[in-house]
Amino acid sequence: MKVVQINLNHCADAQSMLEQSFREQQADVAIISEPYKQLDLPTWATDSSTKAAIWSCGKLPFQEAADTMKKGFVRPKIGGVYFYSCYVPPPPTWESEDFTSFINALTRDVEEHVPAAIAGDFYAWATDWGSKRNNGRGHILVEAMSLLDVILINVGDEPTSRLVSNGNDWKVTDEYTLSDHKLITWTVSTKRQLSQISRNQCHRGWKISVFETESFIKALDGTPTRLESVLPMVEEVMSRVTDACDVTMPRKGGKNNKKAAAYWWNNDIAALRKDCIQARRAETRGRKKKRPNIEELKEEHSRARLELVKAIKSSKRLCWTELVEEVDGDPWGETLQDRHGSPEKAGNSITNMPYYAAKDSGSTFSPEGRIPVPS
Repeated sequence: MKVVQINLNHCADAQSMLEQSFREQQADVAIISEPYKQLDLPTWATDSSTKAAIWSCGKLPFQEAADTMKKGFVRPKIGGVYFYSCYVPPPPTWESEDFTSFINALTRDVEEHVPAAIAGDFYAWATDWGSKRNNGRGHILVEAMSLLDVILINVGDEPTSRLVSNGNDWKVTDEYTLSDHKLITWTVSTKRQLSQISRNQCHRGWKISVFETESFIKALDGTPTRLESVLPMVEEVMSRVTDACDVTMPRKGGKNNKKAAAYWWNNDIAALRKDCIQARRAETRGRKKKRPNIEELKEEHSRARLELVKAIKSSKRLCWTELVEEVDGDPWGETLQDRHGSPEKAGNSITNMPYYAAKDSGSTFSPEGRIPVPS
């Protein structure tokens, strides 16, 4: 199973962008800290503070009811694995005693639920995951996790730790998230899933019969790499080639192996996101090299970000207006059937807008009476 993870910092635009990111990443599970809003879905769960959330954003349901009564972590079972999404506020909101009590409760719960994947924001520093030094929380967390049958899969110099029983491919992506945190991806598998993966290797690749050189060149990120080591440089280039192939060609192995884009996503927004990535890279390089025009680079990045946010909100409003107009002319619900099939087949997709409003004699009609208003 592929997992995406991010701290949204209560940002509405960042949560919107996550809706598209997990589709592009082909993710099964999203582990979220500080979400902007809670989704009214059977595959979404939060802890009692609502700051630690898990969303089974693929096709997998919760196999057990998620424990949402704990403060600081939530635990559903997905695909045979107990996923823990954790969020611990920074000091002084939580002092050392609060953190210790939380870790004790977490470790006791993990001991009773295996296999487990633990992830989240702990505000803990430890050299084990790339910090320059250990702080009090880091010592407590490392000591507690050493008693569990888990391995640390963040072995780089990034500041956030991920602990799982069977996991790999941990990566901090360069995706533009509209949050002040980066998107992290990793995988976790049971033995059964690992054997299934090995049987499906032959389905990798793209349908080259639809390959167009011009489209591929436009989609390929040609920004010069700043990496000095050979292996990271090769990985970066292959990642860019893979992304370009995904944009311009369908994957082999079936019609439904790629998630549909978020309902508001379009080519203009994709281009604006690419502009934001380039502006952010220019600002980062300028800051590292202490260039004199750093303020100008910051302003360019801010302008690009603002244009992206405006485009997303405008597209949402337009899609909503078109939908209401279409349903106004279709009071018997054929629009719902044409776009999504029966409500039971709508699945987990909140962003494909499976709920509808009709202004027939001032009344509102929708499954279970719910109407999502784009934000």
